[in-house]
Order: sequence, then structure tokens, then C-alpha cells
Amino acid sequence: MQADDRQRWSAGLPWAALGGAALGAADAVRVGVGHRLGLGAPGWAGLSGAAVLPSAGAALLLALLLAWRPWTRDRWTAVLLGAAPSAALLSAVTVQELPGVPEQAVLPTAAGLGLLAGIAVARLLRGLRALRVILAAVVLGAPVLAGQTGRVLLSPGVSGGADHPDLLLVTVDGLRPDRLDAPGELPSLARLAAEGTRLEALVAPGSAPDRAADDLLHARPVAGGVGDAEGLLQGLVDAGYVVGVFLPRPWDLPALAPAQVLDDDPGWPVGVGRTLLGRTLARAGVLQPARSRRADEVAARALRFLGRRGGRRAAWVHLEDPLPPYAPVAPFDVRFDPGRDPAAPGARPLGDRAAMDPGHAGALDALTDVAWVRGRYLAEVAAVDAAVGSLLAAVDAEGGSGGTLVVLAGLRGSALDDGPVWFGAGGPLRPARVDVPGVLRWPGHVPTGGRVRSPAELADLGATVRDLLGLPLGTSTAPSLRATYEDRGLARSVARAVEGPSALVRTRGAFLWWTPEGGWAARRAGTEVTAWTPARLGELVDALPGDRPAPSPAELDALRSALLPPVPAPGVFVEDP
Repeated sequence: MQADDRQRWSAGLPWAALGGAALGAADAVRVGVGHRLGLGAPGWAGLSGAAVLPSAGAALLLALLLAWRPWTRDRWTAVLLGAAPSAALLSAVTVQELPGVPEQAVLPTAAGLGLLAGIAVARLLRGLRALRVILAAVVLGAPVLAGQTGRVLLSPGVSGGADHPDLLLVTVDGLRPDRLDAPGELPSLARLAAEGTRLEALVAPGSAPDRAADDLLHARPVAGGVGDAEGLLQGLVDAGYVVGVFLPRPWDLPALAPAQVLDDDPGWPVGVGRTLLGRTLARAGVLQPARSRRADEVAARALRFLGRRGGRRAAWVHLEDPLPPYAPVAPFDVRFDPGRDPAAPGARPLGDRAAMDPGHAGALDALTDVAWVRGRYLAEVAAVDAAVGSLLAAVDAEGGSGGTLVVLAGLRGSALDDGPVWFGAGGPLRPARVDVPGVLRWPGHVPTGGRVRSPAELADLGATVRDLLGLPLGTSTAPSLRATYEDRGLARSVARAVEGPSALVRTRGAFLWWTPEGGWAARRAGTEVTAWTPARLGELVDALPGDRPAPSPAELDALRSALLPPVPAPGVFVEDP
């Protein structure tokens, strides 16, 4: 290579790096604007740096490896060669969804094809500099425009009226229903339950939160029911709502696609997991997923969305702090546990505080200080309570609580220390795993202080939300609970849950379930006394979904004994509805 050739060749390298940097900048704009992340100056700086610098470095390295002098002498050719491979990668990863094709195969293929296409186009347009400038601009701008396909960036939505409220849907993973009855410890949750109508017999479909969320959004009943194919979020968008979803970590749920705002990236800078670099490194196993965001972080993101003016808004906020290992942050970490000294005389051993996942064999063998773990769980719930309080304060301050339908739902329960597996959400299907809280609050439309004591599934709650908002249910067969709390009849007589071969039913006053490990079991629920005649028990057994062996006469007697009170109660027995 002659000296002048080397000089001309090296002069093109900065332009190739510029092409990669410009593509990275387009990538950052696509991520930040397309998801309305509300980054602020530090967030934009971090996201831009994470997208621009690696893209420029990759383009520079590519130019060095190619060492094709004719193509790097012209600045716009170099820009095109620096941007085209990354543009192809970005298009394949973030715009084109190829069913059945693994991303690991798409990445190198798109890179190679993009490089070859860039070289071919640069050669064809070698003498037409103006066209190369236009082509480079198209390559750099396409990711931004294509990334917004189907998204509403500036539309304020349709103005609402008295019968068309905003929606705030809060779901919590691992929250027990009894946590709504602690106004001294958890004032926001207790206030929400007191100001709305509480669902006292709500059942999750199983112990998988993503399945529970899917059933809620699609109003899909558990046993043989049909859900709405489009889902709640699509119905809200069709009705003119601007929809935002705020999650502590990414979820692979197709029902999320219609949301104009999907804020689920716990990494820093926010949005880096959606950039070309972030997705490529994640696929290569280099970039590990960040920890799940805590309740205050998720709520803070949702508050920015709720603060925008004009039109109808619908926000779904999901929180999962009450899951093991329980590691509450200040000031909640000492609220329920002022501290114990393991070395003090008579102190009980605490076991391994970091290993409270029941999925690890033996993790809880040495854990004997149950009170300590319960305190940690309550501290995590207190963090959720504070986050819910901030959301309610924002809703009430903006225009009064009457303008927003607030819905609280648990996606799965928590057994704590009252089952064969202590703490967390693992283990066999049992009442504590699927017994979840539910509240509807919309003053003037939903009774204040109301109680729905009949059994309900999360799908029914999803149907009720649509009923209140005036949205069509589509093909869903889930009943609305509106008739129940308005005393116009019961929505259903039993609620069901299924987990593999295990199955559970809940009535107004009892649980009955079957698991391959434990066989048949039953438990009374609530305070009502129920006359469990053999015929009534047989109806409950028949209502259990799925295949399972029929209970023997001895097992039926045992189930009936478990459901009857230990001491006959005075007065008239009330038949379970």
C-alpha cells in the first residue's frame, strides 16, 4: 500500500465511525422516545453513550478489518458502510419479528447481508454523491421511524366524561388478602379496601404470575372458559385511552403489545436493554438481566405518566417486592424487626438469611426464627403500601378519586409459614398460593365499603373492569362481578385454579383441592358455618377441573370433617351458595 493510499484510506475511518455513531444515536432516540421513558438529562446522556460509543467502535473495527481502500475514500460511502450493518441488525432485532427463527441466527445473518448490501449500493452509486447522501440519511432515519410503527407518540387520547374514567390497575405478586386488614401497619392498602368494594374470595388461576396477568387482561376463565383474543389493553387503545404499562422487569406477554408506553427496563441507563448493543450482549450471555425494580422505582415511573394532562389514561403498575429472598430497604427494613443479636444469650438461630427460595433444597432447613422472616415479608409489603399510597395521592390530587377507576389485584399469594413449604410462591398448589386480594374503587359507581363474598376468578375481575369502563368483552365468557356487588345475583358458585395435574376449587366458605403428592384435602374459609351434606360435597368434587381420581368414601368423610366446624355451632346452619 502506497503512502498516499494509506492516507486516503485512514481519512475515511472517522467517517465510518461517524456512520456507526449516527446509527447508535438513532437507536437511542428510538428507544427513549418510542417508549416514552421520561429519562431526564442524566438518563438521556447514559442511554446515548451506551448506544453511540459501541456502535461507532464496531463500525471503526469493521472498516479496519475490511481495509478496502476504494470504499473508504469517499466520506458518504464510509458513513454508509459504517451504518448499514448496524441498521440491518437493528431492523432484524427490534422491528421484524420472525416466528420460529432464533435471534442468534438472525443477528449474524442480518449483519452479513447488511454489510454486503451497503458495499453493493455504494459501488452502484459511486459516482452519484447526492444519492449516497440521501441513502445514508434513509439508513440512519429508518430505525427511528420503523421503531414507532403502531405507536401513538403525541396523541392525547380521547377526552373522558363522568362515565369514562381513567384507569389505574395495580397488581402485586405475593400479597396476601389479610394484609388489607392492617390499617396501622399498611394504611394505604387498608384505605383503598375501605373506600372501595373488596373481593373476599378472589382466586388466582395458579402460582404463575404471568399466566395470572394474562387471564386478567384477557378475561379468560380457568375451566373451559374462552377469553377475549385482543385483551384489555387493546380494548383501551381502541376506546381512545393512552395506555402505559410499568413493570419491575420485562415480561414476555403478547397482551402488552398494544401499550403505547412499556416501561419495564430495570437496567441503567434505563432503556439500555432495548438498544442494539443491549439485546446483542444479552443474546450472547454477556449482559445479565438487572435486578427487579422495587416498588418505589416502578411507582415513580408511573407517576410521570399519570402526570401528563389531557385525554384518558390507563396505567397498569405491577409490583413484586413481597417475594423471596426478602431484602427490604430503609426505612422498612427495621419497621417490623428492630434487630436481633444472634450472639445474645437465648437468641434463636436465624439460618441463611439470603437463601429463602423454596426452590433450593435444604435452603430453609436451618431457618428457625420464623418471626424474623415474617417481619421481613411485612417490611416488603410496607414498601408496596407506600408505593400504592403515592399512586393514590397522585390520582386524588389531580381531579378527585371519582375520575379514576382504581383496581388492586394479587397475581399469586404467599404461604409464609402455614404450609408444607415455607415462604415464597413455590411448592404444591394450596389455598395460600392462589388466595389473592382484590379491590375496586370508583366512588359513585362502585359501593364504598362493599364486600363481594361469592367466589371469583381473576378473569371475572378483568370482565368487571371492562364492564365498568364500557368496553366490549369480545369472545370472553367470564362473568362481570357488577351484578354481584349490586345484589342482582351471583356471578359464579365456585372459582377454580389449575397447576399441572393439581386442581382447586373455592366456594364462599371453603377450599377443596387435589394434588398428586398429597391427594385430597379441604379447608374452611371465612367465618360462616356451612352444612356440608354428602350431596353438597359431591357437587364440589365434581366441580374440580381436570382429571383426578374420585375420592373414596373414607376420603369423603375426611373432607367433610375438615369443612365442618369442630364444635357444633348454635343457631341455623347456612347452606353454602
